[in-house]
Amino acid sequence: MAILANEGDVSSPFHIGEEAIQDRFGFKERLARTPAIRTFLMEQQTDFFGHLSYVVIGAADDVGQVWASILFGPERFIYAPDPQHLSISALPEFDDPLINALLPGKPIAVLGIDLATRRRNRVNGSILGFTDKVTFEIEIEQSYGNCPQYIWPRAIDWVSQKANSGDTEELELSDERVERLIRKADTFFVASQHRDRALLNPGAVDVSHRGGQAGFMLITDGALLWPDYRGNFYFNTLGNLLLNPACGLLVPDFDTGDILQITGAAELVWSPVKDFEAAGGPSANCHVRLVPKRIVFRPGAIPHSWQQLGNAEYFRS
Repeated sequence: MAILANEGDVSSPFHIGEEAIQDRFGFKERLARTPAIRTFLMEQQTDFFGHLSYVVIGAADDVGQVWASILFGPERFIYAPDPQHLSISALPEFDDPLINALLPGKPIAVLGIDLATRRRNRVNGSILGFTDKVTFEIEIEQSYGNCPQYIWPRAIDWVSQKANSGDTEELELSDERVERLIRKADTFFVASQHRDRALLNPGAVDVSHRGGQAGFMLITDGALLWPDYRGNFYFNTLGNLLLNPACGLLVPDFDTGDILQITGAAELVWSPVKDFEAAGGPSANCHVRLVPKRIVFRPGAIPHSWQQLGNAEYFRS
């Protein structure tokens, strides 16, 4: 999956974008010695995915726009027939812009996340094919866990099943519904895709969680802006965006079940951004500025009435 920093380093799980940013922060050599990235699922990861009732996915459509989405299902709607494969028995709804990106041979990213326990595991790979009308199988190319930082713990109330309360619409960034949801969001998910050595052809996709205080993502000057807080120092998202600006967001409203799915072009902002300076708050690697190309508003697309169980935690530095 990875494009390597040099021709001889065939063991590196990181591509040149990730390694460039690791080097910027002084982590490249350390991560080269101790990367916890595998090409298969361990037993505890298999068990973890099997007990999930939702999973976040990322993929790119046929024009290179990257999207993030979320799938729901009963226990074991995600399962691993063996350590190298993951099977998902759920598909996006017909109005989900990601649905046309799920084709055999296409790269796909999976984020298994349990908000209640703040556990998460990531899988990047490609779609092998469909075993029936609602089940697709993924060949795993990278598998790894993430720390619980920045996750607001929430438990889903399955009594309140999703009930689509309106029609899907494409909105502008200035729409009041977009502004309201962005303003209250303390959680979103970001999908990105790197490019090959020649920086021409798109490669593997990644999808990741982002969390912070409500309002940590801003609308400013026709774009979305958010801090990229310090985490595992793999820099998967930043490394992808360094090579390829294509970026997709999934922004949920846990109170109403409404979601925004946004795709556009992102850039990394290395200079300080005063709006985000807060004493004692999380440290940011940089900020990400996303200019949307499409904003899809899907009311009631996910279950609502999630119970918040506590606060997000992070390590101050």
